[in-house]
This record gives sequence, C-alpha cells and structure tokens, in this order.
Amino acid sequence: MKKTVLMTGTSGYLGKFLSAHLQHEFDVSPLLNSQGLAWRLGDSLNSSQLQGAHYILHAAWDMHTENWQEIIARNIRGSRILVKQAHAHGIPVLFISSMSAFKGCRSKYGRAKLIVEKTVACHGGKIIRPGLIWSQAQLGGILGKIASLVRCLPLIAIPSTDRQKLHMTNLSDLGDIILDILHGTLNINRHPVFAEPEPITLKAIVQAVARKSGKPAIVFAINPTFFMFALAMANRLLGPKKIKVDSLVGLLYAVDKPEFCGIYPKSRFLS
Repeated sequence: MKKTVLMTGTSGYLGKFLSAHLQHEFDVSPLLNSQGLAWRLGDSLNSSQLQGAHYILHAAWDMHTENWQEIIARNIRGSRILVKQAHAHGIPVLFISSMSAFKGCRSKYGRAKLIVEKTVACHGGKIIRPGLIWSQAQLGGILGKIASLVRCLPLIAIPSTDRQKLHMTNLSDLGDIILDILHGTLNINRHPVFAEPEPITLKAIVQAVARKSGKPAIVFAINPTFFMFALAMANRLLGPKKIKVDSLVGLLYAVDKPEFCGIYPKSRFLS
C-alpha cells in the first residue's frame, strides 16, 4: 500500500504541482485542522487524520504578510505549531524552504524561512532549499509575475548588482528529489540546496521569459539604489496596491556559496 503524505499549501503554484507529482507513489492528502477543514498557518492539527500518516510536506507560506511582526505571527509561529504537533504524533516534517534562507540574508522572507528551518531540524524533520522555481508548462511565482510584465511592457527596467547569483530549479526535478527524500533513499539536510549549479543573471531570466512568451522585450539594468528609491516613491503613490519590495531584496542579495546537495537537476532553465 502507498504511504500517506499530508501536505500544506496544496492550493499554491508549487503545492498543486507537488501534490499531483507525488500522487503516483504516495497517498497525498491536504492537511486538515482540528475542525476538519483545510489547515491554515496557525491552526491545530486534526489528530484523527494523523493516524497512520508517514510524512507531512510543509509547502504553505503566507506571502501577503509584509512587516516583520506579521511574518512572525503568521509564518514562523504558524509553522512552529505544525512542526511541534507533528513531532508529538511521531510524524516527521519535510519543509520546503528557499535558497533565500542563509546566514546573513537580507530579505525578511529568507530570515523567516531560516528560523523555521531550525525548528524543523530540532524536531527531526528534513529541509530542502530550491532556487527560483520554473516549469516548461506554466510559469508561476516570481517568474509568473515577470511573464505578466513582459506581456504588458515592451521596455523593462531591472536592478542589477554584481552580487546577483540566481539559481533555477525545475518543478519536475524538484518533485523527483522530494520523492527520493520521502522514500528514505536520500538525505540532503547537510547540503540542502537543490538547484542548477550555474547561476543566471536577472536580465537573462527576463529575456528568457520574454522569448517563451513570444513577446520580445528590451531589458536594461539600472543602479539598484536608484531602482529601490524609485520603487519606494511609487509605493507611496500606489497605497494599498503597492509593490512588494522584499522579494526584490532576495533577488539582489543572493547567497555567495550555496550548499548544493550534489545531485544536480537534469533540466536547464527554458533551454
């Protein structure tokens, strides 16, 4: 019989794909809360659902939280509740973290993921850090937003810095390595990064997305300090519809020496 994997974040871009990808070898179900409803960050777990479960795959993350106190209350504390309750029932957690999480990272997203990683590790769970996620079929997340810009704008300005070292992770390759982790045939916790080892610039990423979309765009780089200042001014005018800056911080200031797991993806970004 298939082993049971309970999963958070099944409604998101990453979660939808992984849920379908793992279903061939595992019995994958959305995690439920104590009221029998779909689990959300901060909820208590459904004890009856945990009976017989072999793993919890934690892919949920609230990207709408912006200030640090909101991130702590929602994502960090919410994840801690999940990890500790799962541990009390003897169920290990596999946490989908990010390459944005590393010692000295500047983004709030990366700092929060790093804190959750420590909780997972202290309770016997496992961690994997993918890079920027992409798929030949459909672009989502940050790349999906870039694709939307490309469709609307023939001219795109991006911030550029020598510290940009962006590594890509194909969804199918990520799904396969998660299968190996869940089967117990692979442990990458000491070197948790799973991404293409050769970095790519943000400009090259935007150009590749433009080619895929069939909407050639002129991409030019400007000074990051000026770009961030202009973005801050635009956010004052936009009010509630303001552009989120934290994701951009993560792109500008990437990790210098990623701890690659040594098993490299077969795919190459939009090649």
